Amino acid sequence: EGTNTSEACTYTYLDKELEQSGTYYYWLQNVEMDGYTSYHGPVSVTFSAEDGGGTPDIPFVTKLENAYPNPFNPNTNIRYQLKEAGDVKIDIFNARGQLVRSFSRTHDAAGYYQINWDGRDSSGKAVSSGVYQYRMSSGKYRSTKKMVLKK
Repeated sequence: EGTNTSEACTYTYLDKELEQSGTYYYWLQNVEMDGYTSYHGPVSVTFSAEDGGGTPDIPFVTKLENAYPNPFNPNTNIRYQLKEAGDVKIDIFNARGQLVRSFSRTHDAAGYYQINWDGRDSSGKAVSSGVYQYRMSSGKYRSTKKMVLKK
């Protein structure tokens, strides 16, 4: 449970009340410590009463998540998920649009992944405080988000 914590959490949910076959949709409500509320999902699960009631796999989507922590000093985790195996590139830009750092990864399976950024540029020099954008590219997917480095 993630009650009153600033640490990243992984959640699981077992719906023990399913009896009829069908497709069910679930959302996760996230309530931040400052009161900000956001919803994640939906995740759809198809349940078949004839299959013995085994736990179905949760479908992944290709998605860039929010950096955590944000604001950060000196490190942050850039989290993302992939619907299928493939290449991922995470680029970090400063407020002027200049490329500060780039990460490239190849993943053999769908799943949740993260990259830890230590607040340094590609030459190993610590970057200054400010707003940075990070962009994920994977296949045809592109998404950009913001993060803040506070020193």
